[in-house]
Amino acid sequence: MAFLSGRAGLKAHLIVLAAFALLALAITAPLVTCLGTCLGEAPDSIFTVWGFAWVARSLFGPERLYDANLFHPYSGALALSEPSLSNGFLAAPLIAATHNPLVGYNAVLILQYVAAAFGAYLVVWEVLGRRVPALFSGVLFAISSFLVHNAYNLQSFTVVCVPYLVVVAQRFLRAPSYRTSALLWGIFLVLAVTSVYFTVYGGLALLCFFAVVLLFKEHRLGLLHLQRVAFVAPPFLITLGLAYYPYWIWSRQHHETRSLADVELYRAKLENYGFVAPTNLVHRSLHWWNTTGTTTSAAFPGIIAGLLAVLAVVGALRELRQPDASRRARAVQGVAWAAFCAFSFVMAFGPTLRVADLVLPLPYRLFFEVVPGMSALRTANRFLGLVSLAVAVLAGFGLDRFNVWAATRVSPRVKSWLLAAILTLGVAEFVSYPYPGTVQTLAGNLGSDHLALVDWLKAQPGKPSVVELPMRGELALYDAALTGNRFVNGWSSFNPPLYDELVKGLLPFPSGRALDLLGALPVDLVVVDGARYPRAASRSSVQRLLEPAATFGKLQVFAKTSSKLPRDELTVAAHLEGPGDQAMIAVELVNPGSRALALYPKHRLQVTLGSAQASAGAQTDLGLWVEPGHSPALSFPAPSAAQRASALRVQWKLSANGIPDLSGELSLEPPTPNP
Repeated sequence: MAFLSGRAGLKAHLIVLAAFALLALAITAPLVTCLGTCLGEAPDSIFTVWGFAWVARSLFGPERLYDANLFHPYSGALALSEPSLSNGFLAAPLIAATHNPLVGYNAVLILQYVAAAFGAYLVVWEVLGRRVPALFSGVLFAISSFLVHNAYNLQSFTVVCVPYLVVVAQRFLRAPSYRTSALLWGIFLVLAVTSVYFTVYGGLALLCFFAVVLLFKEHRLGLLHLQRVAFVAPPFLITLGLAYYPYWIWSRQHHETRSLADVELYRAKLENYGFVAPTNLVHRSLHWWNTTGTTTSAAFPGIIAGLLAVLAVVGALRELRQPDASRRARAVQGVAWAAFCAFSFVMAFGPTLRVADLVLPLPYRLFFEVVPGMSALRTANRFLGLVSLAVAVLAGFGLDRFNVWAATRVSPRVKSWLLAAILTLGVAEFVSYPYPGTVQTLAGNLGSDHLALVDWLKAQPGKPSVVELPMRGELALYDAALTGNRFVNGWSSFNPPLYDELVKGLLPFPSGRALDLLGALPVDLVVVDGARYPRAASRSSVQRLLEPAATFGKLQVFAKTSSKLPRDELTVAAHLEGPGDQAMIAVELVNPGSRALALYPKHRLQVTLGSAQASAGAQTDLGLWVEPGHSPALSFPAPSAAQRASALRVQWKLSANGIPDLSGELSLEPPTPNP
């Protein structure tokens, strides 16, 4: 049963797609009336808005894609979290046309519900070839507690790619063509450049699904499949490699990983299956279920949908041994989706299931250790999106089984009333209004003074770099998204080296140590929240470093009085330590002043030794502070005594991400022999 069979089939699916577009507008109401101002709960929502705004600037402007404008002066900042590139490319033309990143973000958010509904619909249609259960599954997935609750987190919607992978992969297994192989690779590429989470999590669940399908010989995997997959793969793999290369660079240089303790903080609990979206009408009217905030996800499966899913699984298990090929094929699909659901259900609990005093280790621990990329992920509760998908699909299968059962036991009129009741109640459990993605507004989150600051920054020539005090990264997301200026502040899955130390060091502004640190930052402007630091501008120590530039209510903007960085005062010294052939070359940083010097971003000292007879070298990463006087930096073995007959040239380089290098050369004379 091909899901696009002939013109009539294509026309029918286009009508369904249009209906799902109307459904998406209904689910997200009243979002369409406030595309440029409404926003789901921050900071996840504004983080995605910022990412889309930066993608638009890189596509339609001079900016480099991964060198995003947070965590200045670090380059490659977009690779510190999931950039949702495919959605960013989709939103970019709207953002460029309207100059409002919220318009592009909210338009893409509405499209996610269309894609979710149509994907689940195609899965059921491909198996059953019947419109009503397919439509029911599509509607259930689109209005699921998981997707409506995650109105604040567009990254969680990447789960909508999974049903398309299932449909196309099974068509490829049935008839391995180059066109289907290219389509399969294309969907996988979209998934991979949108969310690492669902590439890994969804990939594992799909392996479970197809293991069942192949085990029951519903499809066969042969050499022809592998040949056609391999033939089409190179351009997609090259594109994927280019997209993931910046992530690999950050990971290799800074060893960015998560621990199982991190995963424990973001795992699902049994109570998640009792949570609905915060604006769920049944919850608000009858107080039957609970809701939750942005620290976890709602995953209430629905009473009707849950019962239908159970009916589908029970029926599938009973029909596995049926001689009828079509009935057995549908049964295998039901069992495969049940396995997909069960696997995702267990994995969502993360490394440990905790029920009262029971503590049970779970398979997540094993996958965390052996699956590439999984050690960089921490939000195990995103498996709940896969559970929601599986329940919606199984509910469609269950509805079809109920229809068959009722056809032989009740009159057509009663059957129609029963089906209408099931469909109505099944959908009514999830209806929410207003859409949670409209609970906040840009003006409400920022206020008039901050919006005036944004307009002022946009008007400044050369887009000066900025640091905002206090260092609240969530607030900088708005400013970075709306202005395009570069901000030292940031908010992401991972922070660059020394950033957390920087935040702590600037917290006691305007203390002397905080001012020393502020002076070390390569920025043009400093925005100070006067409500937090009411008398900072009147201090002489602040006036020596900063001069007033503008004021917007309690927000004070200062320009640095000098662009010179304190690190320019550093010098490097080296000397020999130890006797004879055991001698070491000791390298020191020399701070000639009386106060500690700050180094930000993270600096690396590289030393190379060159002589006519030998060469060697070493490097080390430096901390945030260099104390006054001589500070040991590194040491490495010196050439043998025989090789030190002539002077040794010691070349050094002080480098940091995003700012120019400092370098120099020292000469170590050979020791004078004793008379």
